[in-house]
Amino acid sequence: MNPFGIGTIFGDIKRKILMKNEDYENFAWLIMALDNYRTGKRVKDSILREKTRLVRNKFKIPSINIIRDDIEAIKSVADKREPRMKFYANLMITLQFLIKQGLAIFLLLSFITVITFKSFLTTQQMQWILYIIIFGAVVVVWLRWYIRDKIMRIYAKYQNEYRKNQLNIRDYIQELIDVMREDLKETGDNPKKYKMALYYKDYKHIKILKHPNWWRYYYASAIDTS
Repeated sequence: MNPFGIGTIFGDIKRKILMKNEDYENFAWLIMALDNYRTGKRVKDSILREKTRLVRNKFKIPSINIIRDDIEAIKSVADKREPRMKFYANLMITLQFLIKQGLAIFLLLSFITVITFKSFLTTQQMQWILYIIIFGAVVVVWLRWYIRDKIMRIYAKYQNEYRKNQLNIRDYIQELIDVMREDLKETGDNPKKYKMALYYKDYKHIKILKHPNWWRYYYASAIDTS
């Protein structure tokens, strides 16, 4: 994780404007990532390790190693049934990263141009960069839909193979939710500032803010501190 990346800079600015706590953001991200694993979706292992380290530095949570075998067991279901899914998933993650960085650089150059009245690129070059970003975004959207649909079908068909692993991860996530909930109650911070996209709603102390619909296939949720 690059602490000086363009995306990180914009993230810091957004966090200050919305007055968000970075530790809670990391905590919510970790909960969402593990919930994703229950459906067969995944994130880069290096990012998961880094986020877990950041959360454990600030909060007293159980070691993620207790569900490491469960995560690997669920990941292997799709890998065994459809080996190409791993390639598609990694491609999507890489494209998402490149698009975010490209868009951040494009916005930064546009901002500098407006402030200094001096353009580093010609209008035509800026247009081509924007076209590439848009094309990449369309590819990512298609890949997300294809992978989500394919994975859901695979896991629906073979769910008995990983049911126990899924429940183990659910129990671990519940422990994380309980820890974050108690800390939010102590600090008095607004839980809705740390919204989460969850695919399952079988957790305690979670408030469903928005239900899935034809374009949103997750539950927009927040920690319930009441």
